[in-house]
Amino acid sequence: MSTSPDRVDEASRARPLPPGPRYATPFQFFRELRPDPLAYYRRLVSEYGDVACVKMWPRCQVVTARPEHHRRVLVDRAERYPKGITFLRRKEIGGDGLFFSDGELWKEQRRLIMPSFRRSALVELIPHMVDGARAFVARMRERTGEPAFDIAPEMAKLAMDIACRAFFGCDILERAQALHEALWASSRYTGHVSTHPLAPPLWVPTRRNREARAALRTMYGAIDELIAENRARGGGANVLARLNEHVTDGRMSEPQLRYEMWTLLNAGHETTATTIGFAFGLLSQHPEALARVQQEADALRGRAPMHADLPALDFTRRVVCETLRLYPPAW
Repeated sequence: MSTSPDRVDEASRARPLPPGPRYATPFQFFRELRPDPLAYYRRLVSEYGDVACVKMWPRCQVVTARPEHHRRVLVDRAERYPKGITFLRRKEIGGDGLFFSDGELWKEQRRLIMPSFRRSALVELIPHMVDGARAFVARMRERTGEPAFDIAPEMAKLAMDIACRAFFGCDILERAQALHEALWASSRYTGHVSTHPLAPPLWVPTRRNREARAALRTMYGAIDELIAENRARGGGANVLARLNEHVTDGRMSEPQLRYEMWTLLNAGHETTATTIGFAFGLLSQHPEALARVQQEADALRGRAPMHADLPALDFTRRVVCETLRLYPPAW
């Protein structure tokens, strides 16, 4: 991970910076970073060690590679490492959601959202996951006998469907693809502005910005509809129903609710779709592993899986963990 050492004590300022490359301007750094950021940071760690410093006038960027360093930055001394200017442009898309907020706002929002992801709350979401998975299986059976097709869009639709069932409490299959494409377009925009320091603001009518604004209209329009539908149904066992209670009691504003639902959808479906897609690919290459996964599923004898079944699905769990190890969906 990388951070800019903007808020450090005087003793820390007196210490020499870690070793690393030097660039005359940030533009030289971004020009080298853009083609393959992950390869760039791997090379940086390989050449300079677990803590390196990219020096580019008038700033520097410290890159850390060990879990204990990440904990120091993100947990132990988090107040000294604000997200800073790198995240300001991204707020054009996700506002002050958990991705981009900082300080006391971030702490308060996290306190409000985290109860929805405790074990007891996640158990309540299992029926939504099962319903989404069954709908996916039904779609795949309808395509039996077709020529080979790209599984990635189907994985995206599956993950988006399950995410919306769990987060909003409704089946949005007919809107899943459009919402996925809008979220993906917004992610491309945030990635672009993160590595192009002179990218024009979103209000400037460039082709890229027009596409991003269209994606925002689709995305937040769908989120507004899903929020309204959830309230009309009277909530239920889903994340939005719990967050709506905080809007009612005044602890969360309506705009903040929209930003947090965007954050959850963005974080909760893309990485899931990527992981499931790679898992399917790996299982297709290892029929003996596929047979063991099938054996665990067959042991359920056609009934819907429950939380109590997780210990009996141990090999399936290990397949997912190995997929994450081989093909991490985020870095």
